[in-house]
Amino acid sequence: MSSPALVPRFRVRLGRADIIRLIASLILAVLLWAWVTNAQDPDETRQFSNVPVVVGELPAPLQVIGSVPDVTVSVKGPRSVISDMIAGDVSASLDLSEIDQPGDYTVDIDIDAPGDVWHATSAPSHVPIKVEESITKQFVIESEVVGPIDSTRQINATIVDTSEATVVGPRSSVDRVARVIAQVTIEDQTQDFTASITPQAVDPDDAPIPEVEVSPETVRVHVAIDARGKQVAVLTQLEGTPAQGYEVVDRTINPATVLVDGPDAVIDQLISVSTEPIDITGATATVTRRVSVTGLPDDVQVLDPTDGRVDVVIQIRQLGVTLPLPAQAVQVIGLSDGLDATLSPDAVTVTVVAPEAMLGDLTTSQLTVQVDVRGLGPGTYQLTPIVALPPNVTWIASDPATISVTITSTATPAPDVRASPSAKPL
Repeated sequence: MSSPALVPRFRVRLGRADIIRLIASLILAVLLWAWVTNAQDPDETRQFSNVPVVVGELPAPLQVIGSVPDVTVSVKGPRSVISDMIAGDVSASLDLSEIDQPGDYTVDIDIDAPGDVWHATSAPSHVPIKVEESITKQFVIESEVVGPIDSTRQINATIVDTSEATVVGPRSSVDRVARVIAQVTIEDQTQDFTASITPQAVDPDDAPIPEVEVSPETVRVHVAIDARGKQVAVLTQLEGTPAQGYEVVDRTINPATVLVDGPDAVIDQLISVSTEPIDITGATATVTRRVSVTGLPDDVQVLDPTDGRVDVVIQIRQLGVTLPLPAQAVQVIGLSDGLDATLSPDAVTVTVVAPEAMLGDLTTSQLTVQVDVRGLGPGTYQLTPIVALPPNVTWIASDPATISVTITSTATPAPDVRASPSAKPL
């Protein structure tokens, strides 16, 4: 029987020094790999600002109240990855996994970034939130007319397609809802119309509550507009007469018509209304007054203007005819001693107005045209002539309107007396 073959066995005994050398070699290899990798593709950190935070859904009927502010996301990784990233590559969301009932919480913000990113954080890293139950309430939709609505129109707004709205939202917000309104703006509409309006939930002070949702999103509102009243002319009542020699030329009323309303039988027969009396006794100039419309029939009132008052202008002028008087000599007054004056022109045409009988008796001795140079020294001046007329004759204009006046000195200079060489004393 042959003996089995002998197989040599070797045992490697590693001493403590050998183990230390092995570990050191491994660490050195890792560091070398990291150094080579970092040298070729170094670390880089980048920030993305204003990243919106996604608020996920909670189990019904819970919901997060209000909004969550944007965050700044920082990412770190190889330059080859980080440098090519855009803001859309990162996202932020609330960690709502531990919330199962209403209350106030502080939750973490989870950051989602590409897999090659080594590290991603947000600032802030967590935010406070409020969680409430979502509830539903029904409200009758009220139509409401807004805008410049005057007394000339009767407005009636009606919801056409539905009468109720469903309001959904956080309990605290829905409990603040006082009513749901559909506001219609009238502006200058004068005929019936139908408009699509977004109903709005408001609080007791009519302030909107944006935290709730209103359904339906739009309703149709029909607005009926009925014109009121009738436009009638305004007549002016005058008391007294202007001063002697004056007359009423014209009268202007603004507005010339007013809108009145009252019983149909009375309004249909009404053509005009009158102002309260305006006294022009002794007037010599235009009279302007703001007066009320008076003497209206029973149950009739002025709608527009709302205060029932109008502006009246009574034009008054002197009686007579207008007459131009040409070639009226101009006199100089107030000229100092030693001075002389030259006029250009030295005569003007004067236009006057007066009763025809007076103009027939008017003479040149009753009409003087003067320029006053009092206090003026040598030089040339443009002066406005002064026209003096008898009573009840009015100066309207002069042509030309100004006179060129040149003032010079008339003093004779003293002779220059000098001794003559041939002169002999007596």
